[in-house]
Amino acid sequence: MIFQGVDVSGSFDITGSFIAPKGAAFPLTASSVQGDMFFHTTFDTLYVFTDSGSWTPIGDITSSTPPPQFSTNIEYLVAAGGGGGGSYGGGGAGGYLSSSINSVTSGSTYTITLGAGGAGSGNSYTTEGTAGTNSSIAGSTISTITPVGGGGGGDNEDGADDGGSGGGGSDGPTDASGGSGTAGQGNDGGDGSYSDPHYMGGGGGGAGAVGGDGVATGTRTSGAGGAGLASKITGQGRFRAGGGGGVRYNTTGTIGAGGAGGGGNGGTWNGSTSAISSATAGTANSGSGGGAGQNGGKGVAIFAYDSGSFSGTGGIKSAREDGYVVHTFNSSGTLAIAGAGEKTIIPSQHFNVLSITTPGSSGTSTAVTGLSFKPDLVWMLPRNQAYYIRVSDSVRGVDKALYLDRPDDENNVSSNDVYSVLSFNSNGFNYRDHSQASVTFVVPCWKAGGTAVTNEDGTIESSVSANTTAGFSIVSYTGTGANGTVGHGLNSAPEIVINKIRNGGNNTYDSWYTYATSQGNDHYLDFANSNDANTPGEVGYGGGTFWNGTDSTDTVFSVGTIAEVNGSGHSIIAYCFHSVEGYSKIGTYTGSGSSGKTITTGFEPRFVIIKCTSHDSTNWQSYTDAGDSEPPLKRLDTNETEFSGDRIDFIGTGFTLKDGDGSRNGSSRSYLYIAIAK
Repeated sequence: MIFQGVDVSGSFDITGSFIAPKGAAFPLTASSVQGDMFFHTTFDTLYVFTDSGSWTPIGDITSSTPPPQFSTNIEYLVAAGGGGGGSYGGGGAGGYLSSSINSVTSGSTYTITLGAGGAGSGNSYTTEGTAGTNSSIAGSTISTITPVGGGGGGDNEDGADDGGSGGGGSDGPTDASGGSGTAGQGNDGGDGSYSDPHYMGGGGGGAGAVGGDGVATGTRTSGAGGAGLASKITGQGRFRAGGGGGVRYNTTGTIGAGGAGGGGNGGTWNGSTSAISSATAGTANSGSGGGAGQNGGKGVAIFAYDSGSFSGTGGIKSAREDGYVVHTFNSSGTLAIAGAGEKTIIPSQHFNVLSITTPGSSGTSTAVTGLSFKPDLVWMLPRNQAYYIRVSDSVRGVDKALYLDRPDDENNVSSNDVYSVLSFNSNGFNYRDHSQASVTFVVPCWKAGGTAVTNEDGTIESSVSANTTAGFSIVSYTGTGANGTVGHGLNSAPEIVINKIRNGGNNTYDSWYTYATSQGNDHYLDFANSNDANTPGEVGYGGGTFWNGTDSTDTVFSVGTIAEVNGSGHSIIAYCFHSVEGYSKIGTYTGSGSSGKTITTGFEPRFVIIKCTSHDSTNWQSYTDAGDSEPPLKRLDTNETEFSGDRIDFIGTGFTLKDGDGSRNGSSRSYLYIAIAK
């Protein structure tokens, strides 16, 4: 690999050769800057231009001390998986550790492994809960940090397990003791109790308190889970690692509640049905114990550092009010530390997905909030109704809807179209409501650059709103009918350019024609169509071209003579995207035809779009982390409701496909994807 014109700040290591400019005469002093290097061929000596304003032989620079490397501390909190609840005792919380990693330097990496919650006993009377799994933080410069998995709760005869926090004890009579917690990580579980016919399980220990004992006489209560510990590492106080509540064996007495911090509630054991009712599982990613019979919660790891000292990638990034950056790992992954200003993007400050339910107030301007930025592009994706997908952006202006699943002109459905955006606000937007209540939407929102500015980088003048940090811009231009170039305002070549004619009048063909670097400059895709990546000639466009046979560059994208992307006098809008490390990834993959195909993006996605590029009749598919147990499928090229089901998993480093469906994972088929981080 060869680099030219590279500015180096600090020190650098070289493997292989290093070639400096050379000649028989020094470069002019006026054109040289401190740090420039030059090999003088007459003197056979390497020189560096110093702050004295002269060329100095490298051998005369005697200091061998490398420049100091900045270091600072990183806060962390890590919890192991919580223990599963037994048939009587609640599960113990996973071990909980919170401190700082000291003297961290740029370039450091840490491997985070999160422990799974232990399995609960279910309705098996004689089964203990399973212990949670250990979590860990590992790195070459630290001793591995390992919180211990929470202890499983006891069954009707046997005592509970030890763990980060101990599981709650059984009802006896063999051993009603709660499990022991690990010093510095958690607390003991509570003991069980019985006084025939009353049997009360103990509560699992929590990170902040012991589990409650079961009491089978008098007021009669099963043990409550021990409380977890509170932390403000994310900027907001929250408890984690609570213990699970125990069970009661009849319908009288009090059920032990889960400990603060996500501990599962205890329940009632019904002897006639041999089933536990009302118990709940430990909260996911809290390291909490499960209530009696229920699963423990998965572990979590959180890191925070001063943004003036470091940047980094890994986990879900957010910002604290004090200027610290937070990385939350809900899945195993890697925290990679870089210098301040290198990898600073926080995804939620540039993109997010809102979930809304309409009130059904016809014609009313309805506010939607929840963003940490003013959006410039909004897609209204209906979930429970077969409505068109409205697309609004700040460059075209308010109340000017396009329809992603249709080739129609702007506002072709209605001049006062429902669900059109009526204002772009500092933390959301307003839309025009419809008379039908309880229509649900997921709404991807992008931040561009606000008010558009004139761009003259191309042969066709454009108006551009660009977010160079996030690799996204909105471009408006007027077609010329002749081959040309259009400035996009980004600092890297777009990998995706989605073009839409606004006023072509030909609603059959004026579609969402899309350039994708991966498909070549002689092919196009269409967001409102299920076809594969076509050439113009394949669909009857004759000798015309969409992209003039030219790839996009760091300053412009190209358009050909086909009217749908460059018709003379026509108004056209384009959305441009390129990948940004830790925030977005545009890529390709080959389908496997079976479950388990994993695509690595380097982050946990919030939103994913997939299109098969090798076969027709394959829909554009989108998947959104909208709080569902499984990301629902929304097809973008047709007006229909979304589909639930287990098709895809979002993981800490990408996404995994769960079947061999031809539209997303057909054997040997080619696919394009766009992923944006959570």
